[in-house]
Amino acid sequence: MPSSPTEDAVLAMARTWSADVGVTRSSSITRLDRVGVPVAMAVRPGALVGSLVVTGGKGTTEAAAEIGARLEAMELAAAEHTRCQVPLVRTTYRAIAAQFGGAAALLRLCPRLGVRIPLDEEVTAAQGTDLRSATPVLLPSELVLLPPPPDAAARAYFGANSFGLGCGLTLEQATMHAMLEVLERDALSFPAAAGQEWAIDEHSLPDRLTSLTARIRRANVAIRLLAVKQDLGLPVAHVVLWDRDETDRRFVNGGHACALDLDLAIERALLEALQSRAAFMHGGREDLPSLVDVATEQATVGECSALSDVRQQFSQPVPADAVGLADWLAERGIGPVIRFVLRDGSTDGAWVVRTVIVGCESYVAGLSPRVGPRLAAWSHG
Repeated sequence: MPSSPTEDAVLAMARTWSADVGVTRSSSITRLDRVGVPVAMAVRPGALVGSLVVTGGKGTTEAAAEIGARLEAMELAAAEHTRCQVPLVRTTYRAIAAQFGGAAALLRLCPRLGVRIPLDEEVTAAQGTDLRSATPVLLPSELVLLPPPPDAAARAYFGANSFGLGCGLTLEQATMHAMLEVLERDALSFPAAAGQEWAIDEHSLPDRLTSLTARIRRANVAIRLLAVKQDLGLPVAHVVLWDRDETDRRFVNGGHACALDLDLAIERALLEALQSRAAFMHGGREDLPSLVDVATEQATVGECSALSDVRQQFSQPVPADAVGLADWLAERGIGPVIRFVLRDGSTDGAWVVRTVIVGCESYVAGLSPRVGPRLAAWSHG
């Protein structure tokens, strides 16, 4: 079995790959924040309108942060309709719905609230593959690409976003990354509507996490650690940070992560919240201030529970491979999982995929009012 490449080797590859898609520079922004956890940014000036010029990365080392920033730029570049490697075809919404049993199936793709989709209207669709059956599947391109072709962007029946993009050194790695991101958004869709979360006592964390939280506390930044409750029961963490020395509410920052292990999800969510904080200081993300109200509301929850007690809520075994995870979801009525290979890494090792998991929710309070059947039924009771 071949050994995994070193961090330095991955960084060298990421610099080459990202330069090929237009990244002109990257830099550390760690010193902007007194917490001092490594955060980096990468700049891709040629990004299409609707994508991002500046991307961010975080990690426990400066190299890991730079790798993250460059790979995120690669994800977004590969998702642009002018650059993606997936087939694009013209079809109708009726034909798309027929693949899943009829017009009502479009609701499982979570359209935006209030839209009416003309079934016989033509649209540019992207062709992917059902992960379990390996059969080709067409979906509206606005669910796959960012930005999608102009005809799909103008309709915005679903709304394009970056949830479900994944980059990796193997197709499997990229696919798992992408699937867990979709499942993270699914989980967060439910508390976004009704506030269902457990608060975790940070003093109950293992040593590798308390060293990180202690570093944050020393900077006089308060922490709220949350585990998300939803019907699938996957480990999803949500972290809210707020700076006790600042009155600007934009110093309230959130981070989320879904992983196969709750401890790992908490670590990733902490790092994402710190990246969000540094990105606000840097000024490279104009969309972050609009998230302040959401993060502020979610910072005040009930009493805390010990991590050991919360872990018991996520004790069911979850497969660690993409097809196994798709099978596990199918047993719970979620799926199919459709994979779109946006960048084929068979020659140079850089894979970028988009996954769409039919039946997963994608609601973002204040930003993306998309509601599918599960969230609609759950919110009514």
